[in-house]
Amino acid sequence: RILEKKLLPLNSRVIFVVSMAEYDEVLPETLENALESSIQAFRHFLTRSMKESRCRMPVLILNKSDEFFEKLCRQKIPLNTSGRFPSAPRTFDFEEAKDWMLQSFLKVVPSDTEVCSFIVNALDEDETKNVMNSIFTSLMTI
Repeated sequence: RILEKKLLPLNSRVIFVVSMAEYDEVLPETLENALESSIQAFRHFLTRSMKESRCRMPVLILNKSDEFFEKLCRQKIPLNTSGRFPSAPRTFDFEEAKDWMLQSFLKVVPSDTEVCSFIVNALDEDETKNVMNSIFTSLMTI
């Protein structure tokens, strides 16, 4: 958050990266569910930065889709393990789960704000290059 305060006045695009694979994990420092904490941090960032007109079209990257797949589809760890997400799909369908997670973040976006979003496995170099190229290209249009 210290970095956010220093960089926001200088930038018109901020990349918010979240690990999809942490949906069932608890943050040791706060004992909060990691996904819930990430959604709250995203909401806080949007509220503050949009109110202060510091950022135009933030970028949301849901990362570690490979680990998310492993936990959900192979290990069969339900999305609502924490009990904090009653609207989460009860199935182990990867596409449905990805969509639900993305929508969980997008529903906190103010109606007058556009967010550019991606779901990635950052270990896939080609996929990461494509995402970064899309972001850099979009910077040229600001």
